[in-house]
Amino acid sequence: MNKQLSLQLHDKLVYSANNFYLHQGVKNLITNIKALTDSSIFQLAFIEAPKSAGKTHCSIYLYELLKKTNNCLLISGEELNLFLDQ
Repeated sequence: MNKQLSLQLHDKLVYSANNFYLHQGVKNLITNIKALTDSSIFQLAFIEAPKSAGKTHCSIYLYELLKKTNNCLLISGEELNLFLDQ
């Protein structure tokens, strides 16, 4: 009798600052955005990258990092026009 091998599939990774790896590819982005938010004037950062490049996960990490010390608002590109009209 043949047995079926378990594929040991795991649930999809949940977007969280706790499971984001701050690698060299995004370290400069994080450093620069943190510097922008340290300013007392309004700053806007737009994260643009190809599909599946990690924009959402990186944004969640930034939000969690900055909300503790800065006035940080995370909006999607689709919501930008609504935000600017306020």
